[in-house]
Amino acid sequence: MRPLARRPCGAGKQVPQDTFAIKCDEVLKTGAVLQDMRGKIDWYPNVEHPYWFRRRALMDARATAIRLYETHFMPGLLQTGDYSSSPVLHARCGP
Repeated sequence: MRPLARRPCGAGKQVPQDTFAIKCDEVLKTGAVLQDMRGKIDWYPNVEHPYWFRRRALMDARATAIRLYETHFMPGLLQTGDYSSSPVLHARCGP
């Protein structure tokens, strides 16, 4: 399997993980300032979602359980590495 392509460091395209903010707070001895700031930033200000997305996001936020029914594939969290790469490796193009 090929490694995933990586974005160049410092390109400003990735949202930092919360663990990164925690570690920076420790190293810089800033208390929890960076963690707090990370939580207040709108990381995707220019994203325009389809009209139905807001309703769907509200439903997901209120959901106590999400059920999924698949006839051909096992849901992602239950997949092993071999299972998840199998459909891609064995896909046929055309008839």
